[in-house]
Amino acid sequence: MNQTNLGGNNNKFYFVQLLVDKNNKNNYYCYMRWGRVGVKGQDMCVGPTTFEKALKEYDGKIKAKSVKGDYRVLEMSYEKEEPEEEKVDMKSQAGSSKLPKSVADFVCLIFDMKLMNQQMESMGYDTKKLPLGKLSISNIDKGYTILNDISKAIEKKQSNTVIQNLCNDFYSYIPHDFGF
Repeated sequence: MNQTNLGGNNNKFYFVQLLVDKNNKNNYYCYMRWGRVGVKGQDMCVGPTTFEKALKEYDGKIKAKSVKGDYRVLEMSYEKEEPEEEKVDMKSQAGSSKLPKSVADFVCLIFDMKLMNQQMESMGYDTKKLPLGKLSISNIDKGYTILNDISKAIEKKQSNTVIQNLCNDFYSYIPHDFGF
């Protein structure tokens, strides 16, 4: 779960996991970790206990944070990364382009993924992993919808409060590490 409130300088996460002991299938745990996005934060583990008690703790925490609180439940993707297909060498392809050389060179520059990744890494951004893990397509779609809503709100000259609330929603669904 994630919560961003730009006006309150909040950018928080809350992980809740229901775990079973691999050595004793009758022991269950509810593990929680929370803090500011970008730092480890604090953690707590309830258990060992029964499945019913661990599930009650898990459900209670989810309800307290997402239903009664301002946290958004994030759907994460746990799919393994597929190996990248062979990349086309843009520079070698540019030589056969009908574009003027300066335009072809510019196109090569703006689509140079290696250079983009190097620039992002130099700013401390891990392009392989978002601050809270890999988001599901569903969460990315929510973020895209909210960006469209922000654009419409700006066009309609809606209040700063409306726009800030939309931005809070966007950053809650698409977490960013803003630092301190």
